[in-house]
Amino acid sequence: MKKLYVGNLSFKATEEQVAALFAEIGVQPDSLTLLRDRFTGQPRGFGFAEIGNDGEAEKAIAALNGNDANNGTLCFGLNCAAVFED
Repeated sequence: MKKLYVGNLSFKATEEQVAALFAEIGVQPDSLTLLRDRFTGQPRGFGFAEIGNDGEAEKAIAALNGNDANNGTLCFGLNCAAVFED
């Protein structure tokens, strides 16, 4: 299981929109969480995706890192932050 950092998201991004990016490349995260401001409930522009298959995690990093979605360049996994292994 790898936990990928997903960063530089729009503050308007939703879990559904980020999940759709993964779906476009055929990867289904086991969980996907966007961190939110505790007072406003608005997304903070980053989150984490847990992917059980290491090959699928590497596929997501290769395909999505640098992707220009929601007017920002996305950062995924090893190229932006640590990949956390459980």
